[in-house]
Amino acid sequence: MSENIQTIRFLNNNLGEIIMTGAQFAEWAQQKIDACNVFNEIETSKVIVEIMKKYFSLAEESNEEEQ
Repeated sequence: MSENIQTIRFLNNNLGEIIMTGAQFAEWAQQKIDACNVFNEIETSKVIVEIMKKYFSLAEESNEEEQ
C-alpha cells in the first residue's frame, strides 16, 4: 500500500479507535523518543515498550482483518 493511504489502527485506552498513517505513527514515535530522557534506562525502556505495544497490536489487528 502507498504510504499516503496506509492507515494504522489501535485502541487508545478507552477513547476509541485511533487511525493514523504510517508517517503519522512514525512522527508520533519519534516525538515520544525525543521527549524521553535517554540517560534514564527505565524511562527509555517504558517508552520503547509503549511504542512496540502499539506497533504490534496493529500487526495483530491487520492479520485479523485479512482472515
